[in-house]
Amino acid sequence: MIQVRLGDQVQTWSFDQWEEMVRSGRVAPDALVRFPPVTGEAFRPAGELEMYRSLRDDAHRAWLAATGSAPILTALLVGVQVRIFWWARLPEVRGPLVDHFTSFTPEILEDHELWRMLSMGLLQVDWMHLALNMMWLAYVGWNLERTLGRVQVAVLYAFAVLVGSAFSMFGSPWTPSLGASGGVFGLVAAATTFGLVRSDLLRGRLSRGFGVVMLPYLVLMFWSGLRNQGVDNWCHFGGIVSGGLLGMLLDPPTLERTPGWNRRVWAVLGAVSVGLWLALGALGPRIEPLVDVIVARSRTARQRTEVVFPEHRELAHDVPAGWRSGRGLALRSSWCSPAGDRCFGARTDVSATFLEDATPRVEDLAVALREDWPQVVIDEPEPTSIAGWPGLHVVARVTRAGEPLLLEWWGAVRGNHVLEVAWQVEERRASSLAPLRDRLLASVVWSDPEELVRAAEAFERPTTRSREDYALALAGVGEVERALALHDEVLRGERAREPERLVAMLRTLAAAGAAVSAPEAWWSRALVAADDPSVLSALADAMDAAGRPWEARAVLELAWERWPGERSLGRARRARGMTRTLDPLGRPWALRVDPLTRQERPDAAIAQRLALGLDLATISAEAVRLREEHDALLTRAARGVEARDRGALDDLVVLASGEWAEDSAIEERRRAVAELLRALDGAPEAPTWPDRRLLDAASAQRDWLSSEVADERGTP
Repeated sequence: MIQVRLGDQVQTWSFDQWEEMVRSGRVAPDALVRFPPVTGEAFRPAGELEMYRSLRDDAHRAWLAATGSAPILTALLVGVQVRIFWWARLPEVRGPLVDHFTSFTPEILEDHELWRMLSMGLLQVDWMHLALNMMWLAYVGWNLERTLGRVQVAVLYAFAVLVGSAFSMFGSPWTPSLGASGGVFGLVAAATTFGLVRSDLLRGRLSRGFGVVMLPYLVLMFWSGLRNQGVDNWCHFGGIVSGGLLGMLLDPPTLERTPGWNRRVWAVLGAVSVGLWLALGALGPRIEPLVDVIVARSRTARQRTEVVFPEHRELAHDVPAGWRSGRGLALRSSWCSPAGDRCFGARTDVSATFLEDATPRVEDLAVALREDWPQVVIDEPEPTSIAGWPGLHVVARVTRAGEPLLLEWWGAVRGNHVLEVAWQVEERRASSLAPLRDRLLASVVWSDPEELVRAAEAFERPTTRSREDYALALAGVGEVERALALHDEVLRGERAREPERLVAMLRTLAAAGAAVSAPEAWWSRALVAADDPSVLSALADAMDAAGRPWEARAVLELAWERWPGERSLGRARRARGMTRTLDPLGRPWALRVDPLTRQERPDAAIAQRLALGLDLATISAEAVRLREEHDALLTRAARGVEARDRGALDDLVVLASGEWAEDSAIEERRRAVAELLRALDGAPEAPTWPDRRLLDAASAQRDWLSSEVADERGTP
């Protein structure tokens, strides 16, 4: 037992009572104490005894005394955010705040706006968001500030906001983030871990807000965020991780585990923060999160279902996670950054004709750019490779809204399949964002088209049809020799005269276009079935694709004379703007009336034409005749228009329709003149038959031609 003299009284305590009284500061150092094993029979001042000094903790007593001080920092944090919220209700304030101070991955990594990682922790734009955050900030901040001190809470809040923003940048980079949630979760997590790890420091009413009591609230808050699609849970998670860690590391100022402990923790946090900022500023576009374009589309559409990737994709590529679907200058369908005038896009296309390289697409690009931007500067195309395929690279420069833009375009072709990739960026940012461009280009994967994949799968069980389909698909990607070898296998022996087999072969020739060497040999093989109109229609398509349009017209002209009105020939002629009308006897007008002389042919001349054979020599001769006839008509029509000769209008009729019929001459003259005027104006539906000579003549005689169209009587 221990005896303590308090004034004139002597009290006797157990050792446990002694410890409690000393720890609570209720035994003064000059109080007289007698404990026979230590003091003998005498009373000695408590301050002289080791058993007193080891129990009395002046630092702990000072900390307990300080816990009643006003939570000034917490009040300041709440007050500032409430005032910013009220200011943000003004449209002229809200816009700049949201545009320049929210945390958004593209703007931080592309434009190095690192302050957003902290400023986002002071912005609230929703009543409920503000109320919940400020409620928890006031409650937890008040307890933590009294427990850890103002400086510690300031460090904890700022670091939790920073880490939460970093987690959000890479965990949910497709959405902007703002609000105090990251910092609030950091404070709640710090209060929880501090209460669990340092419970020996907490006594009385302070213990009610810490430790096990706070843990259910922390779990409930995070779980409710997971159930809400519009909540940035990555920011919450970052706040929990950083706050929980600091709750274990930071000590109350008067109770540091070793002298200078908190300062060392601050130094580490400062180094981590500065290192994070330097890394983000230096790496920036090199570490910007990329996502598959299908994932990006689902995010843009806010689909809640699981993203499903197709079994086969001809084109796959990534886009920056925070970019949105937009319209680029070099490629209309693109993905554009919210941080600036920069876009990236990739697409595949199927050309109507076989392409040897991407030069035609470069020309189309130049025309489109000059139409929208007459002052555009386009460099000469240079050979390159894109997605592993040889192609062309073009650089162009335009100025939009006073900002010089750099446009880069890459194109590659495989037969009639085309790949186009485009990059657009402000010229002043082109160098710093080049790493992002290179990563996007490296992500482009151009695989076999779906029709080739399916044809290859069917070809694993070879049949005549599967061979033909596989050959057509191979020709479409430029593998012409393999395609024709398959047709050669099919056409051996008895199948050489089967129209269906020949039509399939000609379709492959049409897909291969000018890439076929010596196509005449294959055309000759097709002409063994010259008595089948479907074969001749397909032959005309193959000749057109090979760059021999006059031979194609010759085939259709000769075939039409033999089978007037036949459907497949009619479709082929209509596709080329050739006439399909017949005279009252069911014969083509061009067979009955010579288009050049506009005189009826004698029966002997008609019979002579019908007796012509359908072979390559006859077709070539007919092609020469048609071309010479067309040139003669153009020359005569141009001279007649220049001289205001109304007889020249009949030549326009033949050029426009390909035939001459006296009974419809008046109506056809007016229609032909109207077509010539449309071509002169460059109308979208303008015909292609007028050449440059005829257009020049029409330009000089526009008034005269217009009066002919306006003549209601229509009698030149």
